[in-house]
Amino acid sequence: MARPIKRLHGEPNVVKDLRRRSRSTTIGVRDRERAEIILLRLDGVGVEAVAERLKTTPKRVSLWSGRFEAWALILLRHKFLTARAFGDRRGAAWAS
Repeated sequence: MARPIKRLHGEPNVVKDLRRRSRSTTIGVRDRERAEIILLRLDGVGVEAVAERLKTTPKRVSLWSGRFEAWALILLRHKFLTARAFGDRRGAAWAS
């Protein structure tokens, strides 16, 4: 039995920025590839399928998926601590 695909989750503003980066012609090729990797992973595509589609290695896809997930957790923690330290009003304003 195959392992289930681990889905990444991202906030709408992050996804919007990644979509913009993936279509940009002025951004570096590597940055565009990273954005495409994360967008495909957010859509629920598996590591092997993303690697095949983008003609890269599964190791690279897994690496950037892990980095995005770690970054998202740090951002979430920061938002929570900001909201707690300054009251929901200020934390909620920063989060939007």
